[in-house]
Amino acid sequence: MEIRGIGVDIIEIVRIRKTVEKFGKKFLSRIFHPEEIPSSPGTYWENLAGRFAGKEAVMKVLQKEGVGWKDIRILKEPHGSPYVELLGKGKEVALKLGVEKIFLTISHDGGIAFAFAIGVRSGKSDRT
Repeated sequence: MEIRGIGVDIIEIVRIRKTVEKFGKKFLSRIFHPEEIPSSPGTYWENLAGRFAGKEAVMKVLQKEGVGWKDIRILKEPHGSPYVELLGKGKEVALKLGVEKIFLTISHDGGIAFAFAIGVRSGKSDRT
């Protein structure tokens, strides 16, 4: 496996909360796909801020080459781990950079959300 890019982001959870309170659905629909918006009220802000940080970290893996917020979708595995799905320009840039998979971890504590992403290539070459 070959690392093709890394990205990290950290954000204050209250910053996301204040932005949503100010701009509401306009902000949410510009940044997130409907299925990315958390359904659990108990950890709503932590999860939303974590996904925001995750998108930022993934953009850094992809060198921000025109990749938009909606070109990245961050969803959860049944056991709760986040995973990245690239769409549109995100998929195009990943292909160009040789990124076959992006691993993502998200954490939040003490009012902060943190995300770390690694873009990898399997290392198998199709050259003969």
